[in-house]
Amino acid sequence: MYHVKSRDNNKSYALKVIEKEQVTSKHTKLRLKNEIALQKQLNHPNVLKLHHHFEDKERFYLVLEYCSGGELYSYLNTQGKLSEARTKDFFAQIVKGIQYLHSMGVMHRDLKLGNILLSQDHSVLKIADFGLAVALLKASDLRESLCGTPNYLAP
Repeated sequence: MYHVKSRDNNKSYALKVIEKEQVTSKHTKLRLKNEIALQKQLNHPNVLKLHHHFEDKERFYLVLEYCSGGELYSYLNTQGKLSEARTKDFFAQIVKGIQYLHSMGVMHRDLKLGNILLSQDHSVLKIADFGLAVALLKASDLRESLCGTPNYLAP
């Protein structure tokens, strides 16, 4: 991930660069196309925004909202225990983001502290990394594949 700035307005963005040589299998290509398609349709204060995507001969590029506060995982490691009020606020933001995703028929499938990003002032949380996310056609659809980060999987 790279921090980049627009030449037009000097606005900051995060640039996710994916080497095409790493996207060789049909399954991996489908996952990347799925990630882009899902994230393009999302627009919520607690979900990371995909602004643009493009490719060249060697790489795919995703221009994403920039969250200079870093990952929630790193923030908690440096801050230690949070106050009850701060914890409630963070939890409420995560729930709002998940509610929005579910209302859009999106199941994230890899929600973890490293996939939640913070704004510069650490007041706004954004759900990120839609590489394992899937779109459900209806609420009753089930997924039986096992995926995600092992320590964060539901029991």
